[in-house]
Amino acid sequence: MRILIDCADIEKIKEMDNIYPLHGVTCNPTILKRANVSSLTELKTIKNYLGDRELHVQLIATESKAMVDEALYILDKLGKDVYIKVPVDKQGLIAIKLLKERKVNVTATAIYDPMQAYLAALVNADYVAPYVNRIEQISGNGIETACLISDILKKNHLLCQVIGASFKRIDQVLAMAQHGIDSVTLSYELLSTLLDNNYVDKAIKAFINDFEEIAGYKKTMLDL
Repeated sequence: MRILIDCADIEKIKEMDNIYPLHGVTCNPTILKRANVSSLTELKTIKNYLGDRELHVQLIATESKAMVDEALYILDKLGKDVYIKVPVDKQGLIAIKLLKERKVNVTATAIYDPMQAYLAALVNADYVAPYVNRIEQISGNGIETACLISDILKKNHLLCQVIGASFKRIDQVLAMAQHGIDSVTLSYELLSTLLDNNYVDKAIKAFINDFEEIAGYKKTMLDL
């Protein structure tokens, strides 16, 4: 399972990239607002930093033709390999079909039920992004829904991949890995806690204390 970061703050992206094997970056208008990103120039900085890794950028338009026009503008400014995030409603599905005819990378987003994902996959979306925690707030089965979507796509031999989104807890992420979900995109806040473990901290402190007792002034193995 690949990990992406749902963030538009370049410094936070770099911080997490220094720790984790990040596969790319996803963003939406809410993420842009939080990071105070107001132009494609700032997203270009992120794209340049990522190199050949993935950048997923969401459309604002709500009518299919306007969606296509907006997507082409984004691609012109950021690069042809950017993934265009399209919310899946009727206009969005039309837009996905039109964009795939142009061989545009598409991430079908705002997925709340398997039918949305199935239809997006049928029109050749590259990714579908179920909102795990938001689904749980509505019906309590966000993990089950994401896993069901993954199974449906595989059983119907659809090449579309699942990128789980909207997570609040580590156990939700582990459930995705356990089921073999293709990718997840996680907030900076959640990524920051993946390795938090008081027992590990205590073990490290105990090792250091024991070493100092036997080695005296020597603080690291390099001093031996």
